[in-house]
Amino acid sequence: MTHSLPISLLVAASTVHAGWVPDSPLLQVGDNLDVYFTLKGKATYDSNIFLGSAAGLPPGGLYWSLGPGFDIDFAKEANFSASVSLRRDYVNFLDSAQRGLDDQRDNASVNFSFDTGGPLTVSGSAGYVETATNGVQEAALTGQGAEGTLSRQATYSHSATIGYRFTEKLNATLGATRSSNRYDPFAKPIVPPATTPTYNTQGLTENTSWTFPLNLNFQIRERLNIGLAWEHGRTDIKAATLSTAPLTYTGFTKDFYGVTLTGQPTPSGKINLTIKAGSLSSHYDGGAGAATNPSYSVSISHTITDKTSHSLTLTDDASIAASGKRSTTRSTQYGLNYIYDESFRAALTTGYSDTMVEPVLNVRTATFGLNATYSPNTHWTYTAGYSLTRSLEPSIYSVNQLSIEANLRW
Repeated sequence: MTHSLPISLLVAASTVHAGWVPDSPLLQVGDNLDVYFTLKGKATYDSNIFLGSAAGLPPGGLYWSLGPGFDIDFAKEANFSASVSLRRDYVNFLDSAQRGLDDQRDNASVNFSFDTGGPLTVSGSAGYVETATNGVQEAALTGQGAEGTLSRQATYSHSATIGYRFTEKLNATLGATRSSNRYDPFAKPIVPPATTPTYNTQGLTENTSWTFPLNLNFQIRERLNIGLAWEHGRTDIKAATLSTAPLTYTGFTKDFYGVTLTGQPTPSGKINLTIKAGSLSSHYDGGAGAATNPSYSVSISHTITDKTSHSLTLTDDASIAASGKRSTTRSTQYGLNYIYDESFRAALTTGYSDTMVEPVLNVRTATFGLNATYSPNTHWTYTAGYSLTRSLEPSIYSVNQLSIEANLRW
Protein backbone atom coordinates (compact mmCIF):
# COMPACT_ATOMS: atom_id res chain seq x y z
CA MET A 1 0.00 0.00 0.00
CA THR A 2 1.42 3.37 -0.94
CA HIS A 3 1.46 6.31 1.45
CA SER A 4 -1.07 8.24 -0.65
CA LEU A 5 -3.62 5.44 -1.03
CA PRO A 6 -5.27 5.77 2.42
CA ILE A 7 -5.99 9.45 1.79
CA SER A 8 -7.68 8.50 -1.49
CA LEU A 9 -9.72 5.89 0.38
CA LEU A 10 -10.70 8.48 3.01
CA VAL A 11 -11.88 10.93 0.36
CA ALA A 12 -13.72 8.20 -1.53
CA ALA A 13 -15.49 7.03 1.62
CA SER A 14 -16.76 10.54 2.24
CA THR A 15 -18.43 10.61 -1.18
CA VAL A 16 -20.14 7.20 -1.08
CA HIS A 17 -23.81 7.13 -0.19
CA ALA A 18 -24.28 5.17 3.02
CA GLY A 19 -27.45 3.42 1.85
CA TRP A 20 -25.53 0.18 1.22
CA VAL A 21 -24.86 -0.23 4.94
CA PRO A 22 -27.49 -2.46 6.60
CA ASP A 23 -29.56 -0.99 9.41
CA SER A 24 -28.78 -3.89 11.72
CA PRO A 25 -25.42 -4.39 13.50
CA LEU A 26 -22.70 -6.53 11.95
CA LEU A 27 -23.52 -9.28 14.44
CA GLN A 28 -26.51 -9.55 16.75
CA VAL A 29 -26.83 -12.23 19.44
CA GLY A 30 -30.33 -12.38 20.86
CA ASP A 31 -31.74 -9.14 22.18
CA ASN A 32 -28.84 -8.25 24.45
CA LEU A 33 -25.61 -8.31 22.43
CA ASP A 34 -24.71 -6.20 19.38
CA VAL A 35 -21.32 -6.20 17.65
CA TYR A 36 -20.36 -3.32 15.33
CA PHE A 37 -17.42 -3.01 12.97
CA THR A 38 -15.82 0.45 13.15
CA LEU A 39 -13.37 2.21 10.86
CA LYS A 40 -11.75 5.58 11.50
CA GLY A 41 -9.87 7.39 8.75
CA LYS A 42 -8.12 10.67 9.46
CA ALA A 43 -5.72 12.98 7.62
CA THR A 44 -3.89 15.73 9.54
CA TYR A 45 -1.53 18.53 8.61
CA ASP A 46 0.64 19.68 11.53
CA SER A 47 2.78 22.79 11.06
CA ASN A 48 5.14 22.03 13.97
CA ILE A 49 5.33 18.31 14.68
CA PHE A 50 8.35 18.38 17.00
CA LEU A 51 7.68 21.66 18.84
CA GLY A 52 11.24 22.59 17.96
CA SER A 53 13.69 22.94 15.07
CA ALA A 54 14.60 19.34 14.31
CA ALA A 55 17.92 19.43 12.46
CA GLY A 56 17.55 18.25 8.87
CA LEU A 57 13.84 17.50 9.20
CA PRO A 58 10.86 19.52 7.97
CA PRO A 59 9.12 21.26 10.89
CA GLY A 60 5.65 20.30 9.68
CA GLY A 61 4.08 17.53 7.71
CA LEU A 62 1.03 15.59 6.62
CA TYR A 63 0.17 12.26 8.18
CA TRP A 64 -2.79 9.93 7.97
CA SER A 65 -4.21 7.09 10.02
CA LEU A 66 -6.59 4.20 9.44
CA GLY A 67 -8.15 2.60 12.50
CA PRO A 68 -10.25 -0.58 12.19
CA GLY A 69 -11.96 -1.83 15.31
CA PHE A 70 -15.05 -3.22 17.00
CA ASP A 71 -17.73 -1.91 19.36
CA ILE A 72 -19.68 -4.34 21.53
CA ASP A 73 -22.90 -3.24 23.27
CA PHE A 74 -24.44 -5.50 25.90
CA ALA A 75 -27.91 -5.30 27.47
CA LYS A 76 -28.37 -1.74 26.32
CA GLU A 77 -31.97 -1.53 27.54
CA ALA A 78 -31.68 -3.51 30.79
CA ASN A 79 -30.81 -2.36 34.32
CA PHE A 80 -27.27 -3.48 33.58
CA SER A 81 -25.55 -2.24 30.42
CA ALA A 82 -21.97 -2.46 29.20
CA SER A 83 -19.92 -1.52 26.15
CA VAL A 84 -16.48 -2.44 24.85
CA SER A 85 -14.54 -0.53 22.18
CA LEU A 86 -11.33 -1.75 20.52
CA ARG A 87 -9.35 0.02 17.77
CA ARG A 88 -5.85 0.01 16.29
CA ASP A 89 -4.68 3.09 14.38
CA TYR A 90 -2.04 2.66 11.69
CA VAL A 91 -0.25 6.03 11.46
CA ASN A 92 1.94 7.00 8.50
CA PHE A 93 3.79 10.21 7.60
CA LEU A 94 3.96 11.24 3.95
CA ASP A 95 7.35 12.95 4.00
CA SER A 96 10.12 10.39 3.52
CA ALA A 97 12.25 12.24 6.13
CA GLN A 98 9.56 11.53 8.73
CA ARG A 99 8.93 7.85 7.94
CA GLY A 100 10.68 6.88 11.16
CA LEU A 101 7.66 8.27 13.02
CA ASP A 102 5.27 5.70 11.48
CA ASP A 103 3.71 3.48 14.12
CA GLN A 104 0.64 1.65 15.38
CA ARG A 105 -1.43 2.95 18.28
CA ASP A 106 -3.99 0.90 20.22
CA ASN A 107 -7.13 2.23 21.90
CA ALA A 108 -9.42 0.22 24.16
CA SER A 109 -12.21 1.11 26.57
CA VAL A 110 -14.82 -0.62 28.72
CA ASN A 111 -17.86 1.03 30.32
CA PHE A 112 -20.67 -0.36 32.45
CA SER A 113 -23.59 0.89 34.52
CA PHE A 114 -25.98 -0.85 36.90
CA ASP A 115 -29.23 0.62 38.17
CA THR A 116 -30.83 -1.53 40.86
CA GLY A 117 -34.18 0.17 40.39
CA GLY A 118 -33.84 1.40 43.95
CA PRO A 119 -31.58 3.95 45.64
CA LEU A 120 -28.29 2.35 44.53
CA THR A 121 -26.46 2.89 41.23
CA VAL A 122 -23.02 1.65 40.19
CA SER A 123 -20.94 2.60 37.15
CA GLY A 124 -17.37 2.13 36.02
CA SER A 125 -14.92 2.36 33.15
CA ALA A 126 -11.44 1.35 32.05
CA GLY A 127 -9.31 2.63 29.20
CA TYR A 128 -6.00 2.18 27.42
CA VAL A 129 -4.66 4.72 24.90
CA GLU A 130 -1.36 4.89 23.03
CA THR A 131 -0.13 8.29 21.78
CA ALA A 132 2.96 9.77 20.15
CA THR A 133 3.13 13.54 20.50
CA ASN A 134 5.23 16.24 22.07
CA GLY A 135 3.37 17.96 24.87
CA VAL A 136 4.27 21.51 25.79
CA GLN A 137 5.72 20.47 29.16
CA GLU A 138 7.66 17.54 27.68
CA ALA A 139 9.22 19.77 25.03
CA ALA A 140 10.13 22.40 27.62
CA LEU A 141 11.77 19.81 29.87
CA THR A 142 13.66 17.59 27.45
CA GLY A 143 14.14 19.52 24.20
CA GLN A 144 13.51 16.30 22.26
CA GLY A 145 12.21 18.31 19.30
CA ALA A 146 15.81 19.07 18.32
CA GLU A 147 16.37 15.35 17.66
CA GLY A 148 13.14 14.92 15.70
CA THR A 149 11.55 12.45 18.12
CA LEU A 150 8.14 12.24 19.74
CA SER A 151 7.06 11.28 23.26
CA ARG A 152 5.50 7.86 22.82
CA GLN A 153 3.48 6.73 25.79
CA ALA A 154 0.61 4.53 26.92
CA THR A 155 -2.02 5.84 29.34
CA TYR A 156 -4.11 3.57 31.54
CA SER A 157 -7.27 4.70 33.34
CA HIS A 158 -9.83 3.04 35.62
CA SER A 159 -12.78 4.47 37.50
CA ALA A 160 -15.78 3.35 39.56
CA THR A 161 -18.64 5.36 41.07
CA ILE A 162 -21.30 4.34 43.58
CA GLY A 163 -24.37 6.52 44.03
CA TYR A 164 -26.97 6.25 46.79
CA ARG A 165 -30.18 8.24 47.20
CA PHE A 166 -31.23 8.58 50.83
CA THR A 167 -34.35 10.64 50.14
CA GLU A 168 -35.83 12.47 47.17
CA LYS A 169 -33.65 15.47 48.00
CA LEU A 170 -30.50 13.93 49.53
CA ASN A 171 -27.97 11.72 47.74
CA ALA A 172 -24.28 10.83 47.92
CA THR A 173 -21.65 9.58 45.47
CA LEU A 174 -18.36 7.84 46.22
CA GLY A 175 -15.78 7.32 43.51
CA ALA A 176 -12.34 5.90 42.84
CA THR A 177 -10.13 6.61 39.83
CA ARG A 178 -6.69 5.37 38.87
CA SER A 179 -4.53 6.66 36.03
CA SER A 180 -0.97 5.93 34.98
CA ASN A 181 1.35 6.49 32.04
CA ARG A 182 4.30 4.56 30.60
CA TYR A 183 6.82 5.98 28.11
CA ASP A 184 8.62 4.18 25.31
CA PRO A 185 12.13 5.72 25.50
CA PHE A 186 14.01 6.54 22.29
CA ALA A 187 17.81 6.47 22.43
CA LYS A 188 19.48 9.59 21.04
CA PRO A 189 22.73 9.22 19.03
CA ILE A 190 25.86 9.01 21.18
CA VAL A 191 27.93 12.17 20.83
CA PRO A 192 31.61 11.89 21.93
CA PRO A 193 33.08 12.13 24.48
CA ALA A 194 29.93 10.47 25.88
CA THR A 195 29.98 6.66 25.73
CA THR A 196 26.37 5.90 26.69
CA PRO A 197 23.17 7.15 25.08
CA THR A 198 20.67 9.53 26.55
CA TYR A 199 16.95 9.26 25.88
CA ASN A 200 14.15 11.54 24.77
CA THR A 201 12.43 10.73 28.07
CA GLN A 202 15.33 12.08 30.12
CA GLY A 203 13.88 14.20 32.93
CA LEU A 204 10.34 12.83 32.54
CA THR A 205 8.47 10.67 35.05
CA GLU A 206 5.84 7.96 34.92
CA ASN A 207 3.10 8.86 37.37
CA THR A 208 0.44 6.60 38.87
CA SER A 209 -2.39 8.55 40.51
CA TRP A 210 -5.32 7.51 42.70
CA THR A 211 -8.23 9.81 43.46
CA PHE A 212 -11.13 9.19 45.86
CA PRO A 213 -13.94 11.79 45.63
CA LEU A 214 -16.91 11.88 48.02
CA ASN A 215 -19.88 14.18 47.41
CA LEU A 216 -23.01 14.81 49.46
CA ASN A 217 -25.75 16.65 47.53
CA PHE A 218 -28.98 18.26 48.68
CA GLN A 219 -31.72 19.60 46.43
CA ILE A 220 -32.62 23.08 47.64
CA ARG A 221 -35.24 23.50 44.94
CA GLU A 222 -36.23 21.93 41.66
CA ARG A 223 -33.21 21.48 39.35
CA LEU A 224 -30.75 23.11 41.78
CA ASN A 225 -28.45 21.35 44.26
CA ILE A 226 -25.87 22.35 46.83
CA GLY A 227 -23.35 19.99 48.34
CA LEU A 228 -20.18 19.19 50.25
CA ALA A 229 -17.14 17.74 48.49
CA TRP A 230 -14.04 15.93 49.74
CA GLU A 231 -11.34 14.47 47.53
CA HIS A 232 -8.18 12.59 48.45
CA GLY A 233 -5.46 12.06 45.86
CA ARG A 234 -2.19 10.16 45.83
CA THR A 235 0.49 10.01 43.09
CA ASP A 236 3.46 7.63 42.94
CA ILE A 237 6.35 9.06 40.89
CA LYS A 238 8.95 7.01 39.00
CA ALA A 239 11.68 8.11 36.57
CA ALA A 240 10.86 7.27 32.94
CA THR A 241 14.53 6.51 32.16
CA LEU A 242 16.77 4.34 34.34
CA SER A 243 19.77 6.60 33.77
CA THR A 244 17.97 9.56 35.31
CA ALA A 245 19.44 10.78 38.61
CA PRO A 246 17.52 9.61 41.71
CA LEU A 247 14.31 11.57 42.25
CA THR A 248 14.05 13.89 45.22
CA TYR A 249 10.45 12.85 45.87
CA THR A 250 8.62 9.68 44.84
CA GLY A 251 5.16 10.43 46.26
CA PHE A 252 2.65 13.28 46.29
CA THR A 253 -0.59 13.66 48.28
CA LYS A 254 -3.37 16.21 48.02
CA ASP A 255 -6.69 16.75 49.83
CA PHE A 256 -9.56 18.98 48.76
CA TYR A 257 -12.42 20.22 50.97
CA GLY A 258 -15.14 22.39 49.51
CA VAL A 259 -18.72 23.07 48.50
CA THR A 260 -20.62 22.51 45.26
CA LEU A 261 -23.49 24.13 43.40
CA THR A 262 -25.03 22.34 40.40
CA GLY A 263 -28.13 22.69 38.28
CA GLN A 264 -30.29 25.40 36.76
CA PRO A 265 -30.66 28.56 38.88
CA THR A 266 -33.26 30.28 36.67
CA PRO A 267 -36.88 29.21 35.94
CA SER A 268 -36.19 29.20 32.19
CA GLY A 269 -33.54 26.50 32.56
CA LYS A 270 -31.26 28.26 30.08
CA ILE A 271 -28.34 28.57 32.52
CA ASN A 272 -26.54 25.49 33.86
CA LEU A 273 -23.98 25.63 36.67
CA THR A 274 -21.37 23.15 37.82
CA ILE A 275 -19.31 24.80 40.56
CA LYS A 276 -16.83 23.28 43.02
CA ALA A 277 -14.74 25.57 45.23
CA GLY A 278 -12.72 25.10 48.37
CA SER A 279 -9.26 24.59 49.86
CA LEU A 280 -6.57 22.29 48.45
CA SER A 281 -3.69 21.02 50.60
CA SER A 282 -0.78 19.21 48.91
CA HIS A 283 2.65 17.90 49.91
CA TYR A 284 5.46 15.56 48.85
CA ASP A 285 6.16 12.42 50.84
CA GLY A 286 8.93 13.36 53.26
CA GLY A 287 8.87 16.95 52.08
CA ALA A 288 8.32 20.19 53.90
CA GLY A 289 4.96 21.31 55.26
CA ALA A 290 1.90 21.13 53.06
CA ALA A 291 1.04 23.97 50.70
CA THR A 292 -2.55 25.14 51.09
CA ASN A 293 -4.22 27.17 48.35
CA PRO A 294 -7.71 27.98 47.06
CA SER A 295 -8.92 25.61 44.37
CA TYR A 296 -11.95 25.74 42.13
CA SER A 297 -13.68 24.39 39.05
CA VAL A 298 -16.43 26.58 37.61
CA SER A 299 -18.45 25.73 34.50
CA ILE A 300 -21.30 27.97 33.32
CA SER A 301 -23.31 27.22 30.19
CA HIS A 302 -26.04 29.37 28.66
CA THR A 303 -28.55 28.45 25.97
CA ILE A 304 -28.83 31.48 23.68
CA THR A 305 -31.35 30.08 21.19
CA ASP A 306 -32.70 26.67 20.25
CA LYS A 307 -29.63 26.20 18.06
CA THR A 308 -26.82 28.03 19.87
CA SER A 309 -25.25 27.87 23.31
CA HIS A 310 -22.00 28.94 24.90
CA SER A 311 -20.00 28.05 28.00
CA LEU A 312 -17.22 29.35 30.21
CA THR A 313 -14.96 27.12 32.32
CA LEU A 314 -12.46 28.29 34.96
CA THR A 315 -10.14 25.97 36.91
CA ASP A 316 -7.39 26.22 39.50
CA ASP A 317 -5.79 22.94 40.58
CA ALA A 318 -2.52 21.30 41.62
CA SER A 319 -1.08 18.07 40.25
CA ILE A 320 2.17 16.35 39.30
CA ALA A 321 3.74 17.54 36.05
CA ALA A 322 5.56 15.46 33.43
CA SER A 323 8.79 16.17 35.34
CA GLY A 324 7.47 14.64 38.57
CA LYS A 325 7.30 18.07 40.21
CA ARG A 326 4.29 19.78 41.78
CA SER A 327 2.50 22.09 39.34
CA THR A 328 -0.32 24.58 39.76
CA THR A 329 -2.50 25.33 36.74
CA ARG A 330 -5.02 28.09 36.22
CA SER A 331 -7.02 27.81 33.01
CA THR A 332 -9.87 29.58 31.23
CA GLN A 333 -11.84 28.13 28.34
CA TYR A 334 -14.74 29.54 26.32
CA GLY A 335 -16.86 27.54 23.90
CA LEU A 336 -19.59 28.41 21.40
CA ASN A 337 -21.79 25.61 20.01
CA TYR A 338 -24.18 25.61 17.08
CA ILE A 339 -26.59 22.77 16.24
CA TYR A 340 -28.33 23.15 12.88
CA ASP A 341 -30.24 19.87 13.11
CA GLU A 342 -29.68 16.27 14.21
CA SER A 343 -27.08 15.76 11.49
CA PHE A 344 -24.93 18.91 11.57
CA ARG A 345 -23.21 20.79 14.40
CA ALA A 346 -20.24 23.12 14.79
CA ALA A 347 -18.17 24.44 17.67
CA LEU A 348 -15.62 27.15 18.45
CA THR A 349 -13.29 26.98 21.46
CA THR A 350 -10.62 29.26 22.83
CA GLY A 351 -8.56 28.96 25.98
CA TYR A 352 -5.60 30.06 28.05
CA SER A 353 -3.63 28.19 30.70
CA ASP A 354 -0.86 29.26 33.06
CA THR A 355 1.08 26.45 34.74
CA MET A 356 3.83 26.92 37.32
CA VAL A 357 6.02 23.84 37.66
CA GLU A 358 8.37 23.75 40.64
CA PRO A 359 10.88 25.15 41.10
CA VAL A 360 10.80 27.92 38.44
CA LEU A 361 9.34 26.62 35.15
CA ASN A 362 6.38 28.67 33.91
CA VAL A 363 4.38 27.22 30.98
CA ARG A 364 1.80 29.53 29.39
CA THR A 365 -0.34 28.40 26.45
CA ALA A 366 -3.18 29.86 24.39
CA THR A 367 -5.45 27.72 22.19
CA PHE A 368 -8.11 28.22 19.53
CA GLY A 369 -10.19 25.66 17.68
CA LEU A 370 -12.97 25.28 15.10
CA ASN A 371 -14.70 22.06 14.10
CA ALA A 372 -17.79 20.92 12.22
CA THR A 373 -19.44 17.49 12.34
CA TYR A 374 -21.89 15.98 9.86
CA SER A 375 -23.73 12.70 10.60
CA PRO A 376 -26.09 11.81 7.74
CA ASN A 377 -27.19 8.62 9.53
CA THR A 378 -26.27 6.34 12.42
CA HIS A 379 -23.40 4.73 10.46
CA TRP A 380 -21.32 7.63 9.13
CA THR A 381 -19.82 10.67 10.86
CA TYR A 382 -17.59 13.22 9.13
CA THR A 383 -15.54 15.85 10.97
CA ALA A 384 -13.35 18.72 9.80
CA GLY A 385 -11.35 20.83 12.22
CA TYR A 386 -8.69 23.47 12.72
CA SER A 387 -6.70 24.14 15.89
CA LEU A 388 -4.04 26.62 16.92
CA THR A 389 -1.78 26.16 19.94
CA ARG A 390 0.42 29.11 20.85
CA SER A 391 3.18 28.59 23.41
CA LEU A 392 3.89 31.88 25.18
CA GLU A 393 6.42 30.68 27.76
CA PRO A 394 9.08 29.31 28.19
CA SER A 395 9.45 29.06 24.39
CA ILE A 396 7.46 31.02 21.85
CA TYR A 397 6.09 29.00 18.93
CA SER A 398 2.81 28.09 17.24
CA VAL A 399 1.25 24.82 16.13
CA ASN A 400 -1.41 24.88 13.43
CA GLN A 401 -3.38 21.70 12.70
CA LEU A 402 -5.92 20.97 9.97
CA SER A 403 -7.72 17.63 9.94
CA ILE A 404 -10.49 15.75 8.17
CA GLU A 405 -11.96 12.57 9.59
CA ALA A 406 -14.49 9.92 8.59
CA ASN A 407 -15.94 7.34 10.97
CA LEU A 408 -17.96 4.26 10.07
CA ARG A 409 -19.94 2.21 12.62
CA TRP A 410 -21.68 -0.81 11.12
